[in-house]
Amino acid sequence: MTQPRPILLMTRPPDQAAAFVRTVTCDAEAPDCETLYAPLFEIVPKGDLPELGQFDHLIFTSGNGVAAFADALGAVAPPAIPAWCVGDATAAAARALGLEARSAKGDADRLVKTMRDAGVTGRGLHLRGHHARGNVAGRLTAAGLPTDDVVIYDQRARPLTSEACAALDGTRPVVLPIFSPRSARLLAERTTRAPLLVVAMSDSVAKAAAALHMTEISVARRPNAQEMRALTVEMLQKATALEGPRPEV
Repeated sequence: MTQPRPILLMTRPPDQAAAFVRTVTCDAEAPDCETLYAPLFEIVPKGDLPELGQFDHLIFTSGNGVAAFADALGAVAPPAIPAWCVGDATAAAARALGLEARSAKGDADRLVKTMRDAGVTGRGLHLRGHHARGNVAGRLTAAGLPTDDVVIYDQRARPLTSEACAALDGTRPVVLPIFSPRSARLLAERTTRAPLLVVAMSDSVAKAAAALHMTEISVARRPNAQEMRALTVEMLQKATALEGPRPEV
């Protein structure tokens, strides 16, 4: 008997979720699946930018930060100073805005180390969301790289859509990529009945997701989109091979 298609449940903001799904579905090894979009957060720009002329470089730890920075700039051209970015996708977004961007190809820890190893000098500005991890500005300042930070967007929590809730309460396997500990904690607040195959971007995400009723979890060895894509394709393959719903307990 043909098994039902697995569900790929995306809880990132719409643009980021759609971009990630395109990379998954373009993979020749990816099986057919149904994709559901259920953003857990609404990205809301907030606050004003400080006088940018006092800074020698900018720091971004997410594409949301780049987008909020562009929104705050309006019609004003970005400053001609370097931008240090947590990963390739964030760096690409910064370059699209006209910034000279360098990628740390990792997480906040890798970003701090990369900047220290590169011998960065001058004053930096970390443009971030209200909910942020890693204390980037504080750690750089402690390392002798004076860094200010400014909150330029908020990540307001949203309830799961009715379609997402139905999927999590159903019998079809659900593949769930999770990109942040906060997302994992919000998801762990509800019970699930569906076979749930989780892809966690880091050990901290996996720890926050521990309360989820999971069939299986895979943790990215490197916290980047390429690793998340590869693991998501693997999980979709496993979900396709599942024999059916879990027995009642």
